[in-house]
Amino acid sequence: MSETNERPAALRFLTSDGKGLLLEARVPAEVEVFIGRTDSKRAMGFVISGGDQMMSFVLNKDQVAELAAYLNGFLPGLLEPRGRKPQQMSLVPARQHRSKRRAKRGK
Repeated sequence: MSETNERPAALRFLTSDGKGLLLEARVPAEVEVFIGRTDSKRAMGFVISGGDQMMSFVLNKDQVAELAAYLNGFLPGLLEPRGRKPQQMSLVPARQHRSKRRAKRGK
C-alpha cells in the first residue's frame, strides 16, 4: 500500500454490553473500525465506517488466529506512527503484564 493511500482510522473494541474501548488515531481520522465478538460467539465481527459508507464482515476463530499471527509478524518492523500519541487506555501494557505473570508461575 502506498503512503498516499494510507488513511488513519479510529479503532473501537466492542464488548457484549455495547460499550467498548476507543483507540484514537494519532492524526485526525475520518474512518472508524469496530471489532467485537458476534452474538453467536463463533466469530469476530468487523465494521468499517467512513462518511456515509459502511462495510461489515466476520472472521471465524481459525481466521482470527491466522490474522493475529500475521499482525504479530509485522509489528517489529513497523515504523513509529506520525503524530502525537493520545492519552488513552491501552490493552498492550495489560497483555504484557499478564505474560510476565504467567512466565513467573511457570518457574
